Amino acid sequence: MSGEGGTTASSRCSGSATSTCEYVGADKEEYPLCIVQQWLHESGYKNTLAALEAECGMKYDASKLRMGSELISNIVKQKEFEAASAAEGTAADGITMEENRLLNAPADGEYVKGDPKTISLFGGVNLLTVKFHPSADSTLLATSSNDRALFIVDWARSEVVRKYICPGAAVSLDWNPVRHNILAVSTLAHTHHIFDVSLETEEPIQSFEVHTKYAVAIKWSKDGNYLATGGYDKTIHLFNGTDYHPLHTWTFSTAVEALIFNNESTKIIAAVRENNYLHVLDLTSFETTYVNVNATGDDHVSFSIMDLCLSSSNLLLASTDRSRVILFRSESSTQLRNYYGAQNDEYSQPRCLWGGNTLYLYGTSQDNTVYVWEVGSQKCVHKLTGHNKKIRSMDYTTNHNMLATASFDGTLKLWSMSH
Repeated sequence: MSGEGGTTASSRCSGSATSTCEYVGADKEEYPLCIVQQWLHESGYKNTLAALEAECGMKYDASKLRMGSELISNIVKQKEFEAASAAEGTAADGITMEENRLLNAPADGEYVKGDPKTISLFGGVNLLTVKFHPSADSTLLATSSNDRALFIVDWARSEVVRKYICPGAAVSLDWNPVRHNILAVSTLAHTHHIFDVSLETEEPIQSFEVHTKYAVAIKWSKDGNYLATGGYDKTIHLFNGTDYHPLHTWTFSTAVEALIFNNESTKIIAAVRENNYLHVLDLTSFETTYVNVNATGDDHVSFSIMDLCLSSSNLLLASTDRSRVILFRSESSTQLRNYYGAQNDEYSQPRCLWGGNTLYLYGTSQDNTVYVWEVGSQKCVHKLTGHNKKIRSMDYTTNHNMLATASFDGTLKLWSMSH
């Protein structure tokens, strides 16, 4: 890793059936299409092959693949590998039997669906963030807009109960998990602010400016003892979570897009643009460990991770700018599942979330929808439609089993089990 000290976590694909494939003339993006075209050609499905060529715009080229019958060979190898791995106490691709049990739990159909409740109190401006208040009995949420306003909303009454004006548009929010009335905010004016929403004041209780470019991420640790901020100036800053005293700064080669604390509040997991490594930052030693996100262990950058979401069982969701959500084992290069269908490119800002359990996940798409996938089967089982512009943010509350989405169409939408 040029210009970044630290250690590299093992990222070899240990025996997976496709890890030894040679792409020859086909790149990674073309390879799945090439082996399907090859199978259609070898099987004599000329009309189907012609239809596929017409729709995808890529002609079948036998020279792009080193071997014949690659699709069937890969399937056979994968099945043999799964059988051998099961006998050894692990599932395919290094998945442990406990992870395999979690990922193959039967889906229960308990995901949000139906018509949402719409809140339109913001004058039609672009909404950038949404975050539910963490208290079990609270019906508050925070949201922000591109005109620098920060709103505290009672969603049950569809009423704005507090409004603040920030120096710049607030693009990331996080409630303190221990002191529930404390809200941390990062802005496009490079600033961070701490608000106590229980106070009758429009001023923050703390403000600081440590980034030299957009401050795009802010997170509390699970125990509330740390606060971390990330920015487009290629840095992450760590603060004491009580007095906000600066503790450490990490510098990266490219802009920070996402960060999250682990469940033990001992590390930060960070993603930076155009980089094929997750950066695991130790909060005691301040050392960095690099985890290669490529299943094959190479250093090709085929996507950027734009958002991270960690489950209580240490399953890490990563939204990418290439129409793909990846499920990792936390702090590992092991890809447990991949979810496709949502439309997101290099200009997108996709978001991902766990639902109320680890059976379903939610991901935003550039077609103004939210995709709902079954975690185990990788199947898209539902799409949440209703916004007519980009969905910039979303949040899930297990207290009310409700999903909130914030959009450039100027509305919040609340999706629940009961609607």
